[in-house]
Amino acid sequence: MTLARHVVSGSFAVCFSLAALNAGAERVVGGQLLWYPLPDYKIEWRNAGLTGKVAVSTTVGLDGTPDGVRLLSEPSAFDDAVTEAVKLWLFIPTVCVYTPAPSTYEARFDVAFEREADRYFISIRNLRYTGPGAPDDPPLKRPPPAKRVGGDELRFPRKAIEAHLSQALVLAVLNIKRDGTVDVAQVFSAPKKFFADEVRSTLEGWRFEPVLDEEGRPKEALACVPIHFKMDYLN
Repeated sequence: MTLARHVVSGSFAVCFSLAALNAGAERVVGGQLLWYPLPDYKIEWRNAGLTGKVAVSTTVGLDGTPDGVRLLSEPSAFDDAVTEAVKLWLFIPTVCVYTPAPSTYEARFDVAFEREADRYFISIRNLRYTGPGAPDDPPLKRPPPAKRVGGDELRFPRKAIEAHLSQALVLAVLNIKRDGTVDVAQVFSAPKKFFADEVRSTLEGWRFEPVLDEEGRPKEALACVPIHFKMDYLN
């Protein structure tokens, strides 16, 4: 079961999806890519009718962030924009799945600059994974779903407002104990410490319905929580 919430603090909103790796998350491609800001389709490219694709390979680090961006196709006008965009992407790290040990894996995909009639758009195609930690490897299993039943709501950090930061993406991994309380909250990819502090201090107070094994007994479980802090002016 996946929970989604919009938590309002003043004029700001925090959106998160809970404990199903990718289910319920708005920005998911291929089941393993959590966050993927795309480059702009520049006006000069559109005026010139430029289309094409950039083949990309990156190593997904233990925290889910790209470790190097390698372009596999012939040089093009799109290369620099694609490289800068992919540096900001966030994949599901193998710590979020049951494996013998967390590991890196390789992601390959095409960023396509396309035209349909008078409309220009960018899409991700042919996303695939390789390597011992690749999400499609048979040994990997998705963590069981977890249902949250208590705890404080996340809030947009005041320090982020003062720093004029409008958004951030944070990935948290929770270790849910047999009684439904959270033992450890690991926080990945937070761009600033105050985002990590807000996530860690809040999520460690969350409570869940106990996750049951095949025989109906409570057991410890992981929950992966992608959190998108976004400044939304709400009326």
